[in-house]
Amino acid sequence: MSRKLPPLNGLRAFEAAARYSSFARAAEELNVTPAAVSHQIKGLEAHLGVTLFRRLPNGLLLTAAGHAYLPGLTEGFDRIARSTTELRGRGLAGRLTVSVLSSFAGLWLAPRLARFRDAYPDIELFLRSETRIVDFAREAVDLAIRYVPEVLPPLVGERLLDETLSPVLSPVLLERAGPVADAAALLAMPLIHDADVTGADVSNSWRRFFEVAKVVMPADLEQGLLINDTGVAVAAAVAGQGVVLGRSVLVADHLAAGRLVRPLSVQMTAAQAYHVVTTEAGRADPRIAAFIDWLREEAMIGLVSRRD
Repeated sequence: MSRKLPPLNGLRAFEAAARYSSFARAAEELNVTPAAVSHQIKGLEAHLGVTLFRRLPNGLLLTAAGHAYLPGLTEGFDRIARSTTELRGRGLAGRLTVSVLSSFAGLWLAPRLARFRDAYPDIELFLRSETRIVDFAREAVDLAIRYVPEVLPPLVGERLLDETLSPVLSPVLLERAGPVADAAALLAMPLIHDADVTGADVSNSWRRFFEVAKVVMPADLEQGLLINDTGVAVAAAVAGQGVVLGRSVLVADHLAAGRLVRPLSVQMTAAQAYHVVTTEAGRADPRIAAFIDWLREEAMIGLVSRRD
């Protein structure tokens, strides 16, 4: 028996727009224009003979018909996604060696690895935690994740995650210190200096942050707790030892769990970004391609979560 299905593009557009309550954000996910999303949904509504959304000046509101239609579609698309992931995982086996910064491995990558292992159970993942630049020609490394401004030839890379920096601290320390009215108030608190990200470069330092916030700094600004590992610096902040200039990617899970809070909205854009790096030949390896695809999907999930 043949299936009489509505236009699939319209279904995808409706399901995405309903999740976000926004044509614009659905368009970003589907890589089309908001006008295209609107057009596809109008076509779906015409095909079904019902109105799925009420278009309001400040957003979208599902009608009763839209509410009734959405759960089945979401479940169906989720099943398709799971089946596709399982299919892509078949036949992919062997060791995959990834060189990665310890801070990124511990604070972002490791908590998400169970999903990769579920999707690709036959890939043996070996994480090499290191800061040095690896030599792909001489070392048994398949790909690397690095925090750099750009990837230079002959290596090939993909920009995975951009990052902003803003002060974060534990709720206990914030309660003890009292309300933070402005960036200058942070100078009365113990500052944790993350030498892992700054080194000799001041672009991601407290000094640069206070310049952006237009705060007059004391001569002894660099005094305080100096740590050369971002993971340890973040752990110190969680423990209430002081305020750290939190890197948005690496503190996102702590913020979501309430272990850290942002006392101010002031932030600055990091000079670097996270890149996935491999060789031209490596891009053709299906194991490497699968891992990069998975990283891209996880990065998108995190981006949507931060927007929400």
